[in-house]
Amino acid sequence: MRLTIRIAIFVLFTFTMLSAQPTREQFVDGFMKKLVQDPPALVHYADESSKQKAGRFHISYTDVTTKILAGDEIPLKLRNLIMKGEIELLHKIENLPQNFFQVEVTIPGNGYKKYFYFENFKLVAPSKYLTLYWTKYETEYIDFYVREKKHFNSYSGFQLGRTLGGIMKLLGFTEEEKELLRKNKLVYIVALNEKNVGEFSGIEGKGAFLPAWDEIITSTPYNLNGLAEQLIRIKLSKMKLTGPKLFEKGFAAAVGGISPRSSGLVTKLGLFLQKSGMLDVASLSEDSSFVQNDPSFTYPLAAAYNKFLLDKLGARDYLRLYIQKNTPNDKLMAGNSVEAVVPFLDEFRKLAEETEAEKNIMVEDIKDTLPLLYEGEMVRVFDGGDYYWFHSKGSFALTETPGINDYTSKLFKEVVPTRSYEGEKYLINVTREDVIIYNLYNDTVIDAHYKFVDKQPVAGVSNLYRFRVKKTLFEEPLTELKVVQFY
Repeated sequence: MRLTIRIAIFVLFTFTMLSAQPTREQFVDGFMKKLVQDPPALVHYADESSKQKAGRFHISYTDVTTKILAGDEIPLKLRNLIMKGEIELLHKIENLPQNFFQVEVTIPGNGYKKYFYFENFKLVAPSKYLTLYWTKYETEYIDFYVREKKHFNSYSGFQLGRTLGGIMKLLGFTEEEKELLRKNKLVYIVALNEKNVGEFSGIEGKGAFLPAWDEIITSTPYNLNGLAEQLIRIKLSKMKLTGPKLFEKGFAAAVGGISPRSSGLVTKLGLFLQKSGMLDVASLSEDSSFVQNDPSFTYPLAAAYNKFLLDKLGARDYLRLYIQKNTPNDKLMAGNSVEAVVPFLDEFRKLAEETEAEKNIMVEDIKDTLPLLYEGEMVRVFDGGDYYWFHSKGSFALTETPGINDYTSKLFKEVVPTRSYEGEKYLINVTREDVIIYNLYNDTVIDAHYKFVDKQPVAGVSNLYRFRVKKTLFEEPLTELKVVQFY
């Protein structure tokens, strides 16, 4: 009899507990309600490890209700319209393996699209699920998560670490701030492709920075832009999530470049755009104008302007200016002149007008008789002292012997789709108008000659091209490299 009563009590207790557990649909309905009506309450939806991840660098945003929603929060104006029933908020649940599920949230016609990930009814960073079976590499400051091992290599990891040190020095990181990075680690996620980036951020692209979780997502192996954005946020610590694009995008591009172009090439293009009159930096003072212009123009010009400010002011005063401008763009512009919003405007214009960009690639012909370093059917190379003089019948590569094994350059396939990548380090892509030099180990453009900038075609006749390249663009002497001719 007693056993029967105990079993009955156990069954009743189990039934009660199961009945109290909400279904996923009920849980998500509650989450959506809080997302619109009470965003700060969503911190209680996150598990403890996720809250620690979001707060590990002690960054706080004064215009965000809770750090775990940074970059994902629905703007107040839209939330009010949703509560009034004037616009619709949609969501879709996707069940995932191992007690995970994803909720896609969209607002039709407003461009809002975000993914939220949950494990056992707790909000987690997208990476907790998406990188579940990825390869992890650990360094002093960075944890790398790599979807396909062949898309990343130790060379890129070393270069990222070295550049990280340079950016920390530029921003004046203290020993305490460096120790914070050592302890909590930057998260650098090498995604499979642009679509895979969209699974983290909600927007497909070459890269993204997730401010809620302080994670850098990239579809290329070497994304300094995201690294720069992360480090300035750590340095400033307390700020607004969004500020004028002229400063936010400009700083990241000035320090980190724009994938795949290096920062030096990007700022050089920006100065050309200002000098040529194709675009003036004053027109970028308002975000509405910034986004209406072609990003291939606005980002380089913003980079050149921020590089000018860094050089003029030094890092400490630049950071003071940056945080001073760190306010919503419409408020910044209200009642202010362009000159007040864009400091030292005339001085920057004068600099751009007077600057003659250093040429690492020269395309005019010379008549010197130079020592021959290499002779092949498609390529000949001469020693010109500080530069190499190339005679080529098209594009070619330079490579170490052996090259990096078990690595595939995505950029090589984009530029030379008819050939297979075989570990080459440098690709020199040549046309009558352009000479573009790539480092394939990290898929970056080291430098380039563009006819539309330099107003000169590449010397030569028919299918023969003649041009010179500064030796300092390469990390090793050409005598240590093998010339790979393209037939």
